[in-house]
Amino acid sequence: MHLTDEQLLELDEVSKQHLEKCTECKKRANVLLSMRQQLSLEPEMPDFEANWKDIRHSYQIQQKKTSEKKVIFWRFSALAFAAAFAFMAVLPLFNYDGINNVLHTDKVALADWVEQNRQVQLQLEQQLNANFLSRVQFNQLQMQLTPIDMSLQKVYLLNKPTSEKIQLWQQRKQLIENSLIKIQQPHITSI
Repeated sequence: MHLTDEQLLELDEVSKQHLEKCTECKKRANVLLSMRQQLSLEPEMPDFEANWKDIRHSYQIQQKKTSEKKVIFWRFSALAFAAAFAFMAVLPLFNYDGINNVLHTDKVALADWVEQNRQVQLQLEQQLNANFLSRVQFNQLQMQLTPIDMSLQKVYLLNKPTSEKIQLWQQRKQLIENSLIKIQQPHITSI
């Protein structure tokens, strides 16, 4: 006769003697003992605090990138607008009587190029805010525009000819337009 599970869990002297002789009961006792040990161990709980720290950290990184994009954009915009204001400040100095019509035409053309640059600058801002333009693309553009903007400031300060100013504004506009991502509008065809 074999021992019951209850007898195997609460061994007395008689049960111990039987256990030494019976191999089947000994196997069952070992199985019950290992089950009892496994149940006595606490289950391993996931580290929720570490998960929340990871989530918080990734959110903070994302916020930092967004704020860095805005700061870089506003620095870039400030430089462009400073060049435009320098242009506007120097513009009244071109009122010579002998060549007033030519200067007026040049002033209109120059003002037109400044306005076109402002428009593409706004498009750039929209694409940057909508995340169409990557930070790498924006930084590359900024590096390409910095020498042009510095040349624009120098041209205005040294009162260089309007043709040089227009040429720089054209280069500036072309660089910005080349970096803008062309968003294709859906074409509607009739059936």
